[in-house]
Formats: sequence, C-alpha cells, structure tokens
Amino acid sequence: MNDTEIAAFNVDGGAPVDLDVHIAHLAWVRLVRSDTGLRVECATGDAERTVALLARGGARCVRVQGVASASSDLVPAIMSDLAPVVLPGAIDCVTVRTLDLGEATAKLIRGSRSILRRKRDDRELRRVLRADDRLVAWRRVLWARASVLRSQRVRGARPVVFDRGALEHTAERFTFTRADQIGRWARG
Repeated sequence: MNDTEIAAFNVDGGAPVDLDVHIAHLAWVRLVRSDTGLRVECATGDAERTVALLARGGARCVRVQGVASASSDLVPAIMSDLAPVVLPGAIDCVTVRTLDLGEATAKLIRGSRSILRRKRDDRELRRVLRADDRLVAWRRVLWARASVLRSQRVRGARPVVFDRGALEHTAERFTFTRADQIGRWARG
C-alpha cells in the first residue's frame, strides 16, 4: 500500500477507551507510539469511520500528512508481545488486522495454543460466533537505537539487521478484543 492510500491521524487525549473493540470494526489499522504521542494510520476509505470509532472511545483525531517513519539511526526489532515499552526516541508500531468470522473460526477450531487457553476450551469460539468478541491479528515492530536493543533492556525483542523484508513477513499473533491488550499497549 502506498502513502496516498493511507490516512494518518494524531490522537489527542491519550488512547481511547475500548480501543480493541473500536479498531476491530476496521479491516486494518496501524498504531504508532512515539515521544510525540499516539498516531493512527488506516486506509483512506476508512478515514471517516476511524475518526468516528475513536471518538466513541473519547479520543479526538487530527489529520496529518504522510505516514510515520523511523530515522536512519534506529534499528527495527520484531516484538513477541504487546507489553508496553517506554524508551526515549523509540517508535513502537502495531499493525492490526481484523479476522472475518470464517477465518477466526478456522483459527480457533484448529486450536492454536497461542490463541486458546486450553486445547479443549471452546468458550472463546462461542463468544466469537455470538459476536460477543472478535479475534484480531497483530504484528509489532519496535524501532530503537541499536545500543538499547543490545543492552537487553527490552524483553522479547528480536532485532532485524539484514533482512528488512522480515518485518512484513513475520508470523501474526492473535488476541481477542475483550482482552484489551492493544489498548493497554497504547496507553503505555
């Protein structure tokens, strides 16, 4: 997707309440946390809807030009969880994709250990089928100085040094909207 197809907003007033629930109504969204605050990027066609959904959560979106980019002195690291990381000068990005009912059901029936608590636990599946919950896929990249990543101050970070294409092809991880993991990440 190129920059002309992406709408970007700075979020005033901190992270919205029930962020996970609101962004699950969009096909995809990219959330960026940095020293300047929280930024939301989405498809241009979803721009008005994004503003309305975040307003329901109590946040005001201000349109900005261009997408967030990292300076050349920052190194990307693939993150394995959504635990908040607060580092001066770092850029923390989470790309979220909402799974439709068919894909979510297939993932849950296959019983991926990373999604379900126990192999035989079908409560999550029933909540998804009843539309009481949604399953979303996420990928997270933390851009930080190499010295910080080498110091192991950031747990779960796998720096990407040579293969920058790995950033787009990492395995997706999953969470339920009721868990509010993305909202906790956004609030830092």
